[in-house]
Amino acid sequence: MAKSLKTTQNRTSLPATSFGPGPGDFALGSLESRAAARALLVSRTTEQLESEAAEFGKLSPFELAVSEGHSGELRLWAIRLARMAEEKSEIFGTSLPSPEKIRRDREVARVADELSGGRLHELSFSNPAEAKRFRDLAEEKLRTELLSPPAEEARRNADCRRKRTRRDGRRKT
Repeated sequence: MAKSLKTTQNRTSLPATSFGPGPGDFALGSLESRAAARALLVSRTTEQLESEAAEFGKLSPFELAVSEGHSGELRLWAIRLARMAEEKSEIFGTSLPSPEKIRRDREVARVADELSGGRLHELSFSNPAEAKRFRDLAEEKLRTELLSPPAEEARRNADCRRKRTRRDGRRKT
């Protein structure tokens, strides 16, 4: 059985020794050395993935909302930061944004970025007032889109009726 080495960074146990030959058991750059290095990497990656799956198996709605849209290492860090925020919130008695607010803010930022030509992040630092203007425009755009789907559907139906009328009119002549 492999000895375990405790780390202070991620608090997961890492094998201090591994089974089988290691890359150092063979000549530098040899096929055997490279194969041993690949095998070592694959085994550590598999163990790490299994460990992360166990750690992040069940997420709170807040953690899900914070980590949505991220993948890989970035998603893991988002989940860890969300958990830390939840702990701090509980300790200090502060409130966290709801998952719905997180998703809404993310959508507003996406639309604001589109409206600014992909420059929202840059504007947030160089011209915060302009960035806020784009966010306000995005909020308004999303608000009107949310309120007007029936109006949009009515417009589409009217367009279809006009096309049918034109088509029917052509058939009569």
